[in-house]
Amino acid sequence: MIKNILINLLKLAAAGSLITWLVKSGKLELSFIEEVFQTDPLRIFFAIGFILLDQSFVALRLKIIILTKAKEAISIFKLLIINWIGLFFNSVLPGAVTGDLVKIFYIRDMDRSLPKDFIFLGVFMDRVIGLIGLVTVGTVFSLFNYNTLTSLSENVKHLVHVNMLLFAVILVAAFFFLFFHQVPLKISAKLKTYPILNRIMPIFDRVWETFILFKSRIWELFLCSLAVQFFAILIFWYLVHPYAEGGELDLAIMAAVLPMGFISIAIPIAPAGLGVGHAVFESLFAFFNITNGANLFNLYFIVMMITNITGAIPYVLYRSKNKVDLQKIKEEQSH
Repeated sequence: MIKNILINLLKLAAAGSLITWLVKSGKLELSFIEEVFQTDPLRIFFAIGFILLDQSFVALRLKIIILTKAKEAISIFKLLIINWIGLFFNSVLPGAVTGDLVKIFYIRDMDRSLPKDFIFLGVFMDRVIGLIGLVTVGTVFSLFNYNTLTSLSENVKHLVHVNMLLFAVILVAAFFFLFFHQVPLKISAKLKTYPILNRIMPIFDRVWETFILFKSRIWELFLCSLAVQFFAILIFWYLVHPYAEGGELDLAIMAAVLPMGFISIAIPIAPAGLGVGHAVFESLFAFFNITNGANLFNLYFIVMMITNITGAIPYVLYRSKNKVDLQKIKEEQSH
């Protein structure tokens, strides 16, 4: 408990330091948010609505995963609510009772026939397939705009090549997953002969065997993930592009490079990429001569936080109806 508190305090301190540095250097203007909210409230309203719509595709992806083993029908609407509650906890309690842990608890509460390990790995698979979709979208748009992107600067060229390298790794992993899924298990069997690995490899076997369960639905999951990630990029562009200073935010170009920015804020350092995202997007947009990248990300960050925090509403209602308690979730975490 104390360890979690100290880690979270260090994360917030690091994020706070980055924010302070950006404000003092003049790269982050807090008055910018107030101005946008006052002059263009409809854009904010629609952006929040679009984010929730995108989360319905995330709920669909989760449903496809659960259907692999579920005995009872689970509605997308309920999964949307559960995912929304998870976003709330990811925002307010990073690294403690995480949103993924909350989702696992609620899904298990909906269908007791589902093993806890399966749900845990299913939620993890949801994250993995989401990352694959993000890298794929970035690679596709990078290929279509390769000459334009690589001519901008060496930094953009390196960014594009890193994204393509990640995609190549994904292709290799997918090849084994689809056609030679027994190979990792055979390698694992040999590694078990080493004393230092004989306790770790059985865990790997269980994880890999569970992932193989999703093989029959992998294309549904992949296509759903592509839709989720492209729509997320579209939402970001819709929200911030009118306020870019120093240059224009072309959607096709942004779709090629934003995935790397989104991957950076997925690292669980602070809620929704606080501080880290501001610094990363300030540097990322500078590659395209955009001078207010930190302000643009801050607008996106605030809108995301508003959307996530409103997940407290379904949490209170759901908790009241189903008597789901955070104490029980903490007990699940300790086991």
